[in-house]
Amino acid sequence: MDNCFDVPNSGQENVDKDRLGNVCEDDDDNDGKKDSVDKCPLQQTTPYGGSDWDWDGFGNMCDNCPFKANSDQLDRDHDGKGDVCDEDIDNDNVLNAYDKCQYDRNFYQLDFDYDGVGDVCDNCRFKANDQKDTDADGIGDVCDNNKDEDKDGIQDNVDNCPKVANADQTNVDGDWMGDRCDKSDIDGDGIRNHQDNCQLVPNLDQEDCDTDGYGDICQVQRFY
Repeated sequence: MDNCFDVPNSGQENVDKDRLGNVCEDDDDNDGKKDSVDKCPLQQTTPYGGSDWDWDGFGNMCDNCPFKANSDQLDRDHDGKGDVCDEDIDNDNVLNAYDKCQYDRNFYQLDFDYDGVGDVCDNCRFKANDQKDTDADGIGDVCDNNKDEDKDGIQDNVDNCPKVANADQTNVDGDWMGDRCDKSDIDGDGIRNHQDNCQLVPNLDQEDCDTDGYGDICQVQRFY
């Protein structure tokens, strides 16, 4: 039975599990406070929990940074902690203060040109630069020459596979070589591709419980 007869809601979301879907009721969490004034409209709160210490419009119980205002609630690594109070924004196990790419995971902190900006977020990986990009094309001015041998839309001197087309620049292990041309160890776990039972996910132990040749960590479980 449709929990919102007059309003389209294919997902039938209903936080408080009453007879009305969220989109057609004015108190989604059924805590006695209308959504229009509830600072946590999808989570029941006590008067104390409904407080908003940082005055950002989100109650403490549902604020991903309760002590620091962040009305956008941005959480890039989806760890439940807002970026403005997350000491490791990209969740690569390198604290922001020491991370050469705070917003891009780069476990190895590679910096080919030693300019302080990690390779995975450097707009000119092979030439030290101040990251100035006048034409906003993603390529630093000091190495912007518009040469693109493989015609993938990525200029050669910033292309992680300059001779193999790979517009997405996918690079699982975060080294200087894109997956399309990384013939040795795509996931950077120390196991060469031709011997790795899970080429795209690091698994140094190569665990394979059902001995089917596919590593457990990257195998979709099947039920028969």
